[in-house]
Amino acid sequence: MKCLFMFVMTISSLFATQYLNEVPIKINNNVMHWAKSEVYRDAHPKFVRERILDITRFENSSVLECFPQSLYNSEGADSSLMVLFSAPKWNKSQKTPVLLIHGAGDDAYRAWVHPLTKSTPSKIPLEEQGYMQQLVSKGYPVFAINFSHSHGCNYLQAEQIRNAVRIIKKKTQKPKVNIIAHSKGNCAATIYMSNFGEVDKAYKSFLSKYTNDIDTYVQIGAANKGIDLVFRYYLGNVYSIANNISSPICFYQGLVYGLWTDLYKLDIYSQNPGKYQGNYFPGQNQLLYNLVKDGLDFSAFSYTPGDFNMTMKACYYGGTTAFVSSYGIEHAIAEGQNTIYKINRHGIDPAINIINVYGTNSAINEIDLGVIKVPVGVQDYSSDGVVYKYSSSYTEGITKRGARLIGQRGFDKNHLRIAYDSEVLDWIVSLWY
Repeated sequence: MKCLFMFVMTISSLFATQYLNEVPIKINNNVMHWAKSEVYRDAHPKFVRERILDITRFENSSVLECFPQSLYNSEGADSSLMVLFSAPKWNKSQKTPVLLIHGAGDDAYRAWVHPLTKSTPSKIPLEEQGYMQQLVSKGYPVFAINFSHSHGCNYLQAEQIRNAVRIIKKKTQKPKVNIIAHSKGNCAATIYMSNFGEVDKAYKSFLSKYTNDIDTYVQIGAANKGIDLVFRYYLGNVYSIANNISSPICFYQGLVYGLWTDLYKLDIYSQNPGKYQGNYFPGQNQLLYNLVKDGLDFSAFSYTPGDFNMTMKACYYGGTTAFVSSYGIEHAIAEGQNTIYKINRHGIDPAINIINVYGTNSAINEIDLGVIKVPVGVQDYSSDGVVYKYSSSYTEGITKRGARLIGQRGFDKNHLRIAYDSEVLDWIVSLWY
């Protein structure tokens, strides 16, 4: 019995990568714009089905066709699955391969192939092509990962990045890979490159050890010092509810169209009453940081003058008003395992080169009122419309152990444009060895 117990304990402590099936369970050689797509499964028991809202599920048929039909069921999205895309001519180059990592609410098609459309056109004009085509034209072997849940847990996605890197190295016979990550994708990438199992012992038996296989890590619109937008802007939450946007909100109950309403499926918290235990945006509370403590105080964009700013404060610090009930940002940060804090205390592997790119154009969109156009985006502090420059330009944390920042630059572009603009990519590539 003792021997059996020891055997079971050994099996349960295996890293997730040791459960990876390196034989793809689905291959599509006729996928639009890519050379092929392959689906890989990691059978580690930590890869659960993550709860997901209908509005968060992939709608693009080009993406859905790459995954198996088992991607979704009534319990959620299967986090054990990831799609690895290979770009045209991936096996015709001797350069260091590049892995592209998409952000929240996104996929590998919209992010890297056709950034101006949500559905996949059969033909994409040269000036509208994404970084995949641009990198291929520069002679790089390009790959991209597609997670099963675009708002998924960053720890699970970090291990899937490890899986993708391992497979790419085997395909290309190259010892290292370059990474380009956009937005939320940077959190998962830094967890992997931080060797996070040594940072947080709770993940030691799950997260595979970092194996010195990333050469240059390119951050685009990274929330290195975290985000707090859903807690900072009450009206932003109201806008998300009214427009059925795939984004979490900071209050679990609130006044909606004059009725006090339970909003447990939409909130950012992990724990809620009854059947709504569990977060439908499992990776979002891992991105949080209290930026008010860091000096980015509230502005007129956050004020709720109708109740003397009581709702503004309840959203951020927790409490109940006539409009909301919120647990507050510190509660959500704790539920997210204080991830941003831990990454910045530890830093990523010292042998990695870092290129950091951030945007300074806060207009993500415009509302056309005829006479004037009202910009939509975060405007109280310098930002790319989603992430503050204060956060995206912060590199002291990830370089703490000696990782070398070989380039950092801000561009007058918003959070989306900065991840497909040719001027940005030309500058990035100019710094690669």
